[in-house]
Amino acid sequence: MQFLENLELGRVKLEFKEDFGRGDSIEVRVMKKNLRRENLKEVFRFETKGRKQVLRGENWILKRERKKRYTLFFSDKEPSDVAIENTLRFVLSQEYPENGGVLVHSSSACLGKCGVCFIGKSGSGKTTILKLFKKFKPLNDDLNLLFLSDEKPWIFPLPILSRNTFYPLIKADALFILNKSEKDEIKKIKKEDGLTEIVSCLPFLHFSPSNFKKGLKVLEKILDYAPVYRLYFSLNGKVEEKIFELIRV
Repeated sequence: MQFLENLELGRVKLEFKEDFGRGDSIEVRVMKKNLRRENLKEVFRFETKGRKQVLRGENWILKRERKKRYTLFFSDKEPSDVAIENTLRFVLSQEYPENGGVLVHSSSACLGKCGVCFIGKSGSGKTTILKLFKKFKPLNDDLNLLFLSDEKPWIFPLPILSRNTFYPLIKADALFILNKSEKDEIKKIKKEDGLTEIVSCLPFLHFSPSNFKKGLKVLEKILDYAPVYRLYFSLNGKVEEKIFELIRV
């Protein structure tokens, strides 16, 4: 977890620690505890206990104590990659709407300093499109954090610990809403239309109505700076050239 101790995105810092501090950073307290092993069909189960939110995994529990403070309980020798990855996902989704960012179901790629994000639900082709690229470098194919810093849109591809894979922070030059097709075509769409579709790809926010409203406002502001396109793509491998021409890397 060393790489997470000083994770900074924009003006926000996220830390994994042995105990809570007094700073203004987002903190996850990591504690070993004897837990009953759960037999779950899914990766985790979401629960509410009073006003507290809980993610319960097979051998780990993440509890939201209060704003910016979480506790991750684990029963093995150390927290599993699955526990850390889902902790990171949930914490970012809950805390970043107040800090100018939203977690999005998407894949990402970069070419030099240029970054692009492909947005869509499961089955939309987020992984498939990355496999078609020869020039662009594929990054995360599932979840990316979009946020503003100094009025510039950025993409933070979440790390995949099980593969020991970490990605660079990249500028968001374009956002694409994916549509599988027999042809390759890119169409610029209105901000309002992009907002409507991307909202359905924001994970975890439906757990909190207030966070959902904040996330919606943040996304609306991000779209003031990041152009949105509808991307129709086939499997012939030519879509990369159209993207290349559009952003003129």
